[in-house]
Amino acid sequence: MVINYKNVDGFMTQKPKAVDLSSSATRVYLRKNIISVPNVDADGNELTTTHWNYDEANLTPEEYEEYMAELENPSTQLIMQTLSDLQLQIDELAL
Repeated sequence: MVINYKNVDGFMTQKPKAVDLSSSATRVYLRKNIISVPNVDADGNELTTTHWNYDEANLTPEEYEEYMAELENPSTQLIMQTLSDLQLQIDELAL
């Protein structure tokens, strides 16, 4: 299953959850790369308030169940571990 993320600005007061199962009865929201961003006025001046910017995918509950089942697959877990190990090696080389 391919998860398609889009970049979103969220103006909620608290940091959004990475996996949101409760804000909608018909959708599950997956979020990553969540960062706090200063708000700016019409002239581009930075304000004291902030909002959230993140990548978000929205799935049906059935799609989410399918996605979770794929993540639990041993082959998928091996691939994810290998990717994680490679990223650690790249990070060490960058130092």
